[in-house]
Parts: sequence; C-alpha cells; structure tokens
Amino acid sequence: MGIREVGSRIRMMDAIAKLVRKGMKPETSRLTVPSWPVAFLQIFTFSWAQTSEGKSAAQQKDEITTANTYIALVGAVLAATAFDWFTKTTNACYCNAEDCYCSAGFDLEGEYLWAFHFLCGVSAASLICGTVFASLQIIAINEMSDDSEIARFSALLGGAETLPGKLVTFGIAAMVSAVILFVIFTVRLGVFSNQHKIVPWVHLICICGIFFYSLIIALARMIRVVYQAKFSWREKMEAEEMKHVR
Repeated sequence: MGIREVGSRIRMMDAIAKLVRKGMKPETSRLTVPSWPVAFLQIFTFSWAQTSEGKSAAQQKDEITTANTYIALVGAVLAATAFDWFTKTTNACYCNAEDCYCSAGFDLEGEYLWAFHFLCGVSAASLICGTVFASLQIIAINEMSDDSEIARFSALLGGAETLPGKLVTFGIAAMVSAVILFVIFTVRLGVFSNQHKIVPWVHLICICGIFFYSLIIALARMIRVVYQAKFSWREKMEAEEMKHVR
C-alpha cells in the first residue's frame, strides 16, 4: 500500500473491508424495521427470510440445505398428526342384530365436525407439500456442479425459495385453528357443554394464550429483531462515514 504507519494501515484496511461489505449488501441499506402489523403479515409471507446478502455460493447452498432440512423435519411430523386427525373425523358405528351405536368423530357434531375435517385436510395437504418441496429443493441445489451454478440457481429461484416455509406456516395455522375449534365445540368438554362452566373457558384461554404469544407475538418480535440487526449495522456505517467526513 505504501503506508508505513501500522495504525494508519489498520484503519485503511478496516475502511476497505466496510466498503466491500456495503457493496455486497445493496438491499440491506434500503431495509427498514417493519411495524408490528407488517411483522404479523410477514409470518405468513416469509419475506423476512429473504433479507440475507453478500454470501458466497457455498454459504448460499448451506443456508438453503439447512433451512429446508429443518422445515422438512417439522413439516413431516406435523403432517403425520394432521393427516391422522383428518382420517379419524368420520363417524364410527357398531351394529348388532337389533341396534346400531354410533360415535361422532372427535366428539364433534354437525357443521363443527365438517369444519374440523376441512381444517385438518387443508393442514395435512399444506404440510405434506411443504415437506416435499423442501426436500426437492435440497436435492436440486446439490445437483449444481460449481459455485457459479449455485449462485445462478439461488438467483433464479427467487420467491420459490421460501415456498416450503409458507406452506408449513399455513399448515400450522390451519392446525391451530382446528385445535381451537375442537376446544370450543367438543360436545362433552367444550365451552358450551352442560357438564362444566368454568374449566372449559380456562382451558380455552390458556391454549389461545400459548398459541398467540408463541406463534404470533414472539415470532413477530423475532422478525423485527432480524431487521433491527440489519438496520443497526446500516446506522453504524452511516455514523462512521459522517465521522470521516467531519
């Protein structure tokens, strides 16, 4: 470099590294921290999971492989549960020579049983498709022969990269809706049953509170933290640029 002073050389190298990092992350400089309603929406759109930049081809491959492995694992477990619920919603009847005794599926009746059946079917289908697509993405990216192919694959994939996450999230939402519907309308132990007055309401409040905090509030907060971390880096870069100008 022609700079003999060690301190000046270190500061110069640090400034060059920051400029390189800024050039590798053009979109990060335009990000803003989403409001709470927008963060809630991004739980389902999964757009927060497309904010990383400046990664090498090997890092992109590792990111897609790791993320889809976890998505496929969670989706497979929940899909098995949702499909089991879906196939057991039909009425079971036992008949002898004189009489027949029938039990309603999951102790639900009428339109509530139909709604439960619908939600479980939608959940199972969404989770299965999310699991399959996540697995196929892993296979597809491992078919890339070199770094240039991996980089091109990631660029062309676009929004489809987050499709497994969207499908699994939608499946979980349908599954949670089925659970809440069951807690409210099950004949013997539901909110409107004649056997208990207080316990079903306490049960409903506890379940809804757990779901709301863990799957809505905590997730939305995590999404905001993702943007805050990127935004704080941008503010730090701008502050240091202003310091050098002065």
